[in-house]
Amino acid sequence: MHHFVSRVSATARGGMPARALATAFDAVVFDKDGTLLDFAATWNPAIYDAICESAGSDGQLRARIANVLGFDMALREPLPEAPVVHMGNSELIELLTPHTDGRALLDAAAAKVVAHVTPAAHASELLRALRDADIPCAVATNDEDRSTREQLGALGWLGSEHEPALISAVRCCDSGHGAKPEPGMASVGRHEGLADVWIRDLGGLLQPPAE
Repeated sequence: MHHFVSRVSATARGGMPARALATAFDAVVFDKDGTLLDFAATWNPAIYDAICESAGSDGQLRARIANVLGFDMALREPLPEAPVVHMGNSELIELLTPHTDGRALLDAAAAKVVAHVTPAAHASELLRALRDADIPCAVATNDEDRSTREQLGALGWLGSEHEPALISAVRCCDSGHGAKPEPGMASVGRHEGLADVWIRDLGGLLQPPAE
């Protein structure tokens, strides 16, 4: 991302006219966790706390929940290929149901994550450079809409009375366009001028829709 930031920032500062960069891309669509957000700093504490809250004082239950999610409670981080990183919420709820209230656990994690939300290195700089070059940016994520907007809003990326938004559109697993890697989010984005560049994320590549 740093290389991309440098190129876009140089353009925005006058490396070439911003309008020239704007004609190169219709828009940029980013994944959220692990791309725009630092996954470990943002989610690890929230997941750990949510597991502890769900299990209470029952150590065996805590271990079972952590095992299902693929979360190392000693290191307080996900294991490689952990379901909690790579699966959608509906799949996680199904996995958790035999052990605990999966919906409540995910809601607890979503509520706790706002206090920890941390941008990836250079993410804010990149988004501002793209905005200044008049290139709209969107987020496509398998997270849920409410939680996603709370996280992006906490960083000021959705704009305010005094600051224009850095993110033009948000597409989530519950937005009605399916989940990644299926192309539904990209298809609706294309009709809105938001689907020309694809950034690889932790969970895999969001496939561009067929022409």
